[in-house]
Amino acid sequence: MCCWATPTSRGPSLTHLSERDALTGLFNRAGFDRHLADLAATDDGRMAALLYIDLDHFKPVNDRYGHPAGDELLQRFGQALAGLVRPHDVTARLGGDEFAILLRHIPDTSVAERVAASVVKAAARPFTVGGHPVHIGASVGVAVAAGGTVAADLVARADAALYEAKRRGRGTVALGAAAAEAEA
Repeated sequence: MCCWATPTSRGPSLTHLSERDALTGLFNRAGFDRHLADLAATDDGRMAALLYIDLDHFKPVNDRYGHPAGDELLQRFGQALAGLVRPHDVTARLGGDEFAILLRHIPDTSVAERVAASVVKAAARPFTVGGHPVHIGASVGVAVAAGGTVAADLVARADAALYEAKRRGRGTVALGAAAAEAEA
């Protein structure tokens, strides 16, 4: 019998397990993609935002302290991200040191900008992993959608914004072009 199962409980479902990142407990890419598709399918005209996050200076942590320390850092950063969002928002580890946040039903872009700034701030604080203080950072690309945006478009704009944030310099936030601007 598995460690979480008891004679009276069946534990997490296979769907739950297949949509979760084993290291951080956040959604994985499959779970995140499902939530993104659900958002597009149930478009109610309300604004949403997608934040793509890439850790800065993560590789040196793995190189210097080993992969267990890197894994611990990813877990701690994932916990920090989960603490920055509301219960109905979606936080995911997409792979490696890449994360995403899907903010649902936001009143305006300033909410996404504040969350992105909080992500950068959370990543800038020192983390202790394997008994060693480590310093990383995060670059964040933000794309906002207001009703009717196709999920693929939102992803493309968030990815382009992340690329722009990294181009500007580590530890920065870039806001992607609005859907209408991106189509022009």
